[in-house]
Amino acid sequence: IMKKAMKGELPFLQAAQAVAADLTALPSFEEPGEPAYLEAQAKSVANMKKIVPYRGALLGKWSTGLAKAWMRALHAGERPLIDELELAARAVGDAAHALGHRGPLGVDNLLIPTEGGVALLPILEVNPRVTMGRIALAIAKRVKGVGAWFFVPTREVEDRAAFVAAVQAAHPHMVFTTDPHGARRVFTVACTGRDLAEVRSRWEALGQAWPTP
Repeated sequence: IMKKAMKGELPFLQAAQAVAADLTALPSFEEPGEPAYLEAQAKSVANMKKIVPYRGALLGKWSTGLAKAWMRALHAGERPLIDELELAARAVGDAAHALGHRGPLGVDNLLIPTEGGVALLPILEVNPRVTMGRIALAIAKRVKGVGAWFFVPTREVEDRAAFVAAVQAAHPHMVFTTDPHGARRVFTVACTGRDLAEVRSRWEALGQAWPTP
């Protein structure tokens, strides 16, 4: 459908409506509190004065660092959220396959704090392409322990040579995942440790801030 739209064979609005119609068959996982939360987030984004750049991803188990209450919601009880995530992923995969998609596909989701506990929005966005998350998973397979994959805009590094030397000196716990000498807009660095606290300590030792929401 979207290929036809890109070729000018189908109006984009009509294409979007057709895709939306196809997606209505997917399971619904609405939770109390979601609309208000998403509305608040939309207002927050609308009032942003600048775009927040992508800062990277965790390497290892994706739930590393979550609070105990969030972990219980994910894995415990009669309705673990982790099961809903798997159900949503399979539903999206089956729907995409039926529409003719072949290849990688990423599904974004949200864990939402509500008055009644942690809720899940399992299908926030579907990206039928190689995503940064997929690349992070590939890097994680080569990491012992846990780690983080950092994106550092080159404009934020005052002394490129010193930054490159510091990262290289921290080997094997830190390594560039792209050529630092040829980087024009961003450096990418993988940093590992025995736990997340050690990873953070090593990263901040370089004078870099730990990414926060």
